[in-house]
Amino acid sequence: MVLEVINQAAMAYRDKIPEDCWHQPFMPIEYLESEMRDGVGFFGFAIGPCLLGVMGIQEREGATLIRHAYVLPREQGKGIGYRLLEHLLQLAKSPNILVGTWKSNDQAIRFYKKAGFKELSHDKSMELLDRYWDLNKVHCEASIVLELAKEESRKEHNELGGHSCNRYSHHQYRVRV
Repeated sequence: MVLEVINQAAMAYRDKIPEDCWHQPFMPIEYLESEMRDGVGFFGFAIGPCLLGVMGIQEREGATLIRHAYVLPREQGKGIGYRLLEHLLQLAKSPNILVGTWKSNDQAIRFYKKAGFKELSHDKSMELLDRYWDLNKVHCEASIVLELAKEESRKEHNELGGHSCNRYSHHQYRVRV
């Protein structure tokens, strides 16, 4: 189910990212499992048995990374992403919260800016991508980083609290292709 959400939502990137960064499926099960082994904790938003969105969080040397944020296309614009983000912001251990996304992903950039994130300069983005993410040069050049101070995040998002999100890990949730 997690991979279904990720790969359906990622179809939006197909013609917007460098060709050598696109593959089908966008996230194979081996990569998802690798991310989990590397400490990415995935949380999902579901209504009944239907998983509608997923988002990951990863603690790295002095920063909390928001990773792999995906909501099914038909469910976008309904607050699911904000509920997931609020849940992860409450879990963040670092005072600095970072998210990387494709430069061409205007929808995601607007989403994060509305949530209080600030877009970083190209040079700062490249420095942080090199420090915290394991990406090739083409992927880095096609990406940007946005940052949020944890104190700001608590003020910005406390009205969204109280929604239930469940953690999915390789031990607690069997990933289905």
